[in-house]
Amino acid sequence: MEVLETRLGRLFLLKMAHGDDLLQEISHFAARHEVRAAWLFFLGAMKQGQLVSGPAVPELPPQPVWQAFSQGWEILGVGNLFWEGEAPKLHLHGALGKGEATLTGCLRGENEVYLVAEILVLELTGPTVCRRLDPALGVSLLAFPPGR
Repeated sequence: MEVLETRLGRLFLLKMAHGDDLLQEISHFAARHEVRAAWLFFLGAMKQGQLVSGPAVPELPPQPVWQAFSQGWEILGVGNLFWEGEAPKLHLHGALGKGEATLTGCLRGENEVYLVAEILVLELTGPTVCRRLDPALGVSLLAFPPGR
């Protein structure tokens, strides 16, 4: 386990509109406001999108199980934002519900907001943290600064 002490920076409240692409809008916001590290909490509804609901089998590198959804789902989620290279990289997990059905996973690709989505962004300040591809695992992970 690695540990890094950080501090709370700015707080932002985002309100996405009907038809917005959730991940794209958050990424654009982070670039415009120079948010380099943050935790996000969100709720609202999604019209359509896709998520990864786990690996097909627990081996490395993981082969994702893709799940598409459409026709409007409620969503509650949490995630983080750290830069990888020259762009913000999001890692958002959400639980979606429609009637008696539930989907849970990592939101990826295009995800269109239905009605509204509200996001609380808690910026982190302090030592620089980013994401880097871990070739052994085949996924991007947090990379803490050396010698901290």
